[in-house]
Amino acid sequence: MALLKPLTFCKHSIQSAVSSCRNIQTTAALNYQREMKKKWNRTIPTLNTKWREDRGLPINPNAHGPLTDLPDYTFMDGSRPTPLGSNQKKRIIKQRELSQRMVTLIKEVDDAKLNYQRAQEKKEQTKQEIISNKLKPKGVLLIKK
Repeated sequence: MALLKPLTFCKHSIQSAVSSCRNIQTTAALNYQREMKKKWNRTIPTLNTKWREDRGLPINPNAHGPLTDLPDYTFMDGSRPTPLGSNQKKRIIKQRELSQRMVTLIKEVDDAKLNYQRAQEKKEQTKQEIISNKLKPKGVLLIKK
């Protein structure tokens, strides 16, 4: 009877096969997690969204209000101003940036309106110059008028 020789594998080939399987599994798992995040973020709205929209309230109740806008504490003697909280500072900086951006955009729109108006005036002026430079009737035709 012939002796069966045990199968021998190279250590490197086994490790590469295992690591490639891990990569496939990891990639598939990551893709699955991404899809689930997208699905749940899209399908689960807040419970009171419609109620808040019907009453004209912001969707995020913590965006504005006394808890977020007012300081956390005040000094009883009134001699010192209350320092701003970190979120208040961020909100103030964001509002300043937004207002600066709005001002620049409004200036750009005003400049665009002026440029358009100047272009229309120039167009009208060239049209009038063309009309004034056209040939005029002479002789008998000029007398009939």
